[in-house]
Amino acid sequence: MAKRAIAHHRLPRAPLVEVVFELRWKLKGSPAVPPPLYMDPGLLPLIYDFSKHAAKLGFDVRQEMMPPDQTAAYSIVHRYRTKDAPDFPLLQVGPGIFAANQGPLYEWHEFKSFGLEGLKALLASYPKLPGFPLEPTHLELRYLDIFDHSLLDTADIVAFLNRGTTLRVDIPAFVQDPKRFSGELGGRFIVGRAAQAWKRSNFSLDFASVTVKEQQALRLETKVVTIEDGVPRLGTPSQFVSGVAKWLEFAHGLTSPFFREFVREELMRQFEAN
Repeated sequence: MAKRAIAHHRLPRAPLVEVVFELRWKLKGSPAVPPPLYMDPGLLPLIYDFSKHAAKLGFDVRQEMMPPDQTAAYSIVHRYRTKDAPDFPLLQVGPGIFAANQGPLYEWHEFKSFGLEGLKALLASYPKLPGFPLEPTHLELRYLDIFDHSLLDTADIVAFLNRGTTLRVDIPAFVQDPKRFSGELGGRFIVGRAAQAWKRSNFSLDFASVTVKEQQALRLETKVVTIEDGVPRLGTPSQFVSGVAKWLEFAHGLTSPFFREFVREELMRQFEAN
C-alpha cells in the first residue's frame, strides 16, 4: 500500500478523547522514603500564585481534586477550567506536576500555544527556594483515542487490529474456538521504542480492551516521554519555553504520522468525513 501524504488538519470525526502535555520536576526525598511520599517544598506557594496566573488566562474556575497535604507525589491538587467550557481545556498542577489537557476539539497549533502559555504561568508561579530550584525532569505528550463498536461493528481486539489497522496479529486457533469460549476477544498490546531524534526519549503505544458506558470498546494510548538530561535545562524562563516548544514539535512529529500510518484508509475515511 502506498504511503498517504501526511496532513495536519484536525479530523472532523476523530476518535480522540483527550490529549495531554505534562511536565514533571524533581521532588525532595531520600532513599528511605518511597517516591509517592516525596515532598514538593514549593507546592503551597505554587498553587496560590498559579491560581492568579490561570485566572488571567481565563481559567478562573478551580476544582480541588485533593487537599495539598494529602496528595501523593505527581498527583493533581487543583484543576482549572473556563466558565464556558466545563470539560476542556484544562490546566492542572500538583506536587511535581503541571499538565495542560484538551479534548475532542483539539487542534495541534492551538494546543501547543495553550500548553506553552500554561507553562509560562507555572514558571511565574513556582517560588524561588534557597537550595531547592525548580528542576524539570520529565516531559510527556500523550493522546487517548477510543474506538467504539460502531466503527467496524466489533470490539474484538484481534479483529479490529487486523481489519482497521496496519498491524497484524495471529493468535492460536484454540483461543478462538467457539466451543470453548464466547464473546469478543479482549486483550492488550504494548510497544515501546527509543527515539533517535531526541536523547532520553521513548515512543510507545498501548492498545487495549476497555469498557466505556457499559459497552466494550478499544483504547489507544500513544505517547512520547523524555526524561532526565533529555529535558531542556531551565536557565531563563524564555529559553526553557523555547526549548519545550521545540520538544513539542519533535513529539508531535512522532505521534501524528504514527496515527495516520496505524489506521487503515477505510477506517480513516470515517474520521475524515464531515
